[in-house]
Amino acid sequence: CKPFLMQQIQLIKPTLVCSLGNWATQTLLEKKIGITKVRGQAIRLKEFVLFPLFHPAAALHQNSLLEPLREDFKKLKAYLEEHERAGDPTAAAAPPPSARAATQPQDVQMDLFGS
Repeated sequence: CKPFLMQQIQLIKPTLVCSLGNWATQTLLEKKIGITKVRGQAIRLKEFVLFPLFHPAAALHQNSLLEPLREDFKKLKAYLEEHERAGDPTAAAAPPPSARAATQPQDVQMDLFGS
């Protein structure tokens, strides 16, 4: 699926990509490196910022990964907030709350950031 993924990234031109797990991270970094060494860090690549995370399925199978995954989502939230405040165009900025409220469905989706 790598050619399809790379084509999608090229078409969408994201400013931030969160890779879930070892394989996705290694594919996007184009080198063998363990997810435990790079998880929760913003890594600037040529076309976007990569933010590797443990795969959520791994945390379901290994309870010891659940808390590190939560910590990484908190780091991701802090990263997004920091770059949104700084007006950094390379960060993925969320729409203003008023715009979100107008387009948000009545059902509330679970918040990954725990807020």
